[in-house]
Amino acid sequence: MVKIVPFRGFRFNKSKIGEYSKVIAPPYDVIDPKVQKILHARSEYNISKITRAIKHDDDTDTNNEYTRGAELLNQWISEGVLIRDDKPAIYVLAQEFSIGSGAQQKTFTRIGFIALLKLEEFCTGGVGIEGEHDGTTTGTACIGVHQHEETLPKDIEDRLCLCRSTLTNFGQIFATFPDRGRKTEALLDQVTAGEPAMVAKDDDGVIHKLWLMEDESQVTELQQILANKSIIIADGHHRYKTALQLHKEHDTPDDPIYESSRYRMMTFVNMMNKGLVILPTHRLIQHIDDFDPERFINVLESNFTTEKFHIDGDYDGEGGNDDDHGGSARNAMFDSMDRAFETGKHAFGLYCKTGNYYLLTLKDETLMDKVPDKSAAWRKLDVSILHQLILEDLLGIDKTKLESGTITGGAYVEYIKDIGDAVHKAVDKVDHAGYQAVFFMNPTPISEVEAVATNHETMPQKSTFFHPKIFTGYVINKL
Repeated sequence: MVKIVPFRGFRFNKSKIGEYSKVIAPPYDVIDPKVQKILHARSEYNISKITRAIKHDDDTDTNNEYTRGAELLNQWISEGVLIRDDKPAIYVLAQEFSIGSGAQQKTFTRIGFIALLKLEEFCTGGVGIEGEHDGTTTGTACIGVHQHEETLPKDIEDRLCLCRSTLTNFGQIFATFPDRGRKTEALLDQVTAGEPAMVAKDDDGVIHKLWLMEDESQVTELQQILANKSIIIADGHHRYKTALQLHKEHDTPDDPIYESSRYRMMTFVNMMNKGLVILPTHRLIQHIDDFDPERFINVLESNFTTEKFHIDGDYDGEGGNDDDHGGSARNAMFDSMDRAFETGKHAFGLYCKTGNYYLLTLKDETLMDKVPDKSAAWRKLDVSILHQLILEDLLGIDKTKLESGTITGGAYVEYIKDIGDAVHKAVDKVDHAGYQAVFFMNPTPISEVEAVATNHETMPQKSTFFHPKIFTGYVINKL
């Protein structure tokens, strides 16, 4: 049974910090040094000063970015910068955002709630869920928590160090659950009818709003809705595994945080929510020995039909385009990808230094039957097909290479989230920065995420990009 509970969170005191927009921050794992500098300069109270603190060359085991984060947290609490709410609450979160531009722009509102989830190991099978798919008990899904992407052990250690030092949940874990009757939205709408307790706007124009659900009857109803659901981690697998590890380190009843460490702060969004948007994550390729673009295209044609989009008049023949990078050809490729997606075909876009963009469409799904110990749902994922039939079989990028990069430190695959001018920059890297190719992906539908996760499988890393990110700093949970 899934158990969620309200909690007395710590929130920023507006009279101390001024504007909430100045203190919230993206998740730690998307804060690079440039963004870190901007956030730290924005406010002395920006949460990234704790979640992505500055490292010093003379750091020691007792004086480092994590211990300094703990000191800063305690200072903010003692100075009233962070204040604990008087009553336990479930925090309702809405994010208003737009995708696209001009006539193609669409506006969405994603609504969910923040609560503590009682930790449990990821499901590997068990109690069937009644009514989750077609009204009958499924043969594979189970009540509980599911992961949907592979993770790297080395990425867990960093968050574990911060958790050990601060004994606090800062960043959110983003989870989805199936509520096809949208009972949760009806309940959350009652809360969002009032004035929000927090409004903030981030650098991408996303507006974040927070309300407090303190009514015990509403909390009880929400708990009952979630009790028999399958919970799928959408973003934050490393943070969830960190929480599991932290509890194992305090798993004796006489430990002061034995009970509180059994729970982790998470944001929950219904899979049926109209604001639940998944964008694609593209793949840049480098470090392939003796890579020849023309020969590679010829080899691809054994398993994929190829449609060519010639860069007319703006390709210099040396692997470089004009500033638009062959925009008309690229747009035609993406239009063809959209049509393939709508008709259920497995297709990818490709750019390498040939003077063309390409659409690659899988000829025969049974080519994936050779993958052992994987379900039909996993074998039909676009990202699985790309990783197996192209990255591994043709380019030699196996799981070990995906995890380790190269001896010079560069990864064979670089993941590009499809926002802003990311596509333009990816093509530019192929033209001018030594990268060899970029594969463009269609998004993974939430139905496929659910099918794989509830079948107790994981997708290749970076299979999904739930947009927008859930920021850090709305509320924190001190254990």
